[in-house]
Amino acid sequence: MISHYLDAVEVVVALFLMLTLVLVAFPAVLLPISAAWYLRSRSEIRRVVRQVAEDHRLADTGDGGCGKIDDYVVEIRSSGTTAILEVSGLPPEIRLRTLSAFESVLADAVGPLGKRTHQPQLDRAIALGGRSDVAYAALGGGARDLLAQSSSRRILELRDGVLALRMERGITVARLHERLEEVLQLARSLDDGRTIPQRLRDNFLQSKSPRLAFANLKLLLSEHPGEEAREAAAGGLDSSSPRIRIRCAVFLSHLETLMSVATDRGASEEHRRAALNELEKHPAEYVDVLRKLLEAGGQDRRAALRRITRGRLTPLAPDVVALATDTHLRLWEDSQMGSRLAAALPAVGFGTEVEGALLVLTQSGRSQVAFDAVRGLREVGTINAVPRLCELRDNPRFPHSIRTMSSRAVDAIKVRNLHLEAGQVSVAELDGDQGGVSVATDGGGLGHPDVH
Repeated sequence: MISHYLDAVEVVVALFLMLTLVLVAFPAVLLPISAAWYLRSRSEIRRVVRQVAEDHRLADTGDGGCGKIDDYVVEIRSSGTTAILEVSGLPPEIRLRTLSAFESVLADAVGPLGKRTHQPQLDRAIALGGRSDVAYAALGGGARDLLAQSSSRRILELRDGVLALRMERGITVARLHERLEEVLQLARSLDDGRTIPQRLRDNFLQSKSPRLAFANLKLLLSEHPGEEAREAAAGGLDSSSPRIRIRCAVFLSHLETLMSVATDRGASEEHRRAALNELEKHPAEYVDVLRKLLEAGGQDRRAALRRITRGRLTPLAPDVVALATDTHLRLWEDSQMGSRLAAALPAVGFGTEVEGALLVLTQSGRSQVAFDAVRGLREVGTINAVPRLCELRDNPRFPHSIRTMSSRAVDAIKVRNLHLEAGQVSVAELDGDQGGVSVATDGGGLGHPDVH
């Protein structure tokens, strides 16, 4: 038994010694190989960097070269197994860098300026600090295309006027020449003499992406509302994007464009609602648009009635009354539309036409429409509506809700218009110190003066 135990111990000890030997011997073999590979790679990259510097006639700096190309100071150098290209002399207010693989995943969820977006990252480039209008202005045209070519293997950064590109893999003379040309093109694109407003204007007018075009436009109109902003806004009035058209129309007070978006069934409800909200500041045009929506029917008519109910727009009274009493359309047979009409009628004012339209709606076979019409009469009804309301109140075949509301409507009309007593005489309060008395000529009838 003891001998078997000792044999097992010997096996364990032997395995431990073998593992220790491997762990000690493996680095001893691997380290020289890794060192040799590193030295060879560093030597090759240094050779490539020197060759490219020589081709561009840059002054030798020992680990590369430095000199002027196209009015920029260009430096090419090697650092270990990395090749570094630097171009100096760019606007110091612009700060950019390409995204690493990990950061690009985050940029899909969080936009380049820290705002939530469902769009891809801004051409794999992100603005680091600074003003957002400067960042968007810089990321226009060729700059965006060149930045889109960068990857996690070629880290590009612009800071303090120095544009630097780091290459860590796949470094050859041909590729380093290509990267240097890309960096110079990017420098020219970022430093072409245009002002920030000019850049934003050009980016907006030339961008094929509505999202990016709107971002440039928004910053231009809010931060630089000058000549460039007016030029951009004028060009945006014909945009295919309703959001852009609205923004440009508001900036230029171009009401025709707002009216066009508000009545455009191809635009989203959000954009049409935004256009209508802006038009509310201009009553005449707002009324014209609502009148067109009433005529259009369907969802447009419902939206218009909802706004009329909210806005107290008396100029639309004839249009709403005509809809409510149209025997061809018979909108009182539609529960939703009839209720909307019943709610809109009191909002367009008092008068016999409004009261008559509400009386028509009380005859609807839809109980909700009749109920809403009675509620409207409670607000604007006169003594002329009392007989119909009494009929609704006293007839048991009508729903309890309608009968109750009819009773309240009769009471409200009495309080608002007349003080009724049993008999033929009624007294109404008029303006000033004068009183009004009316005597009915027919026995048992109710008389009333015209009270407004």
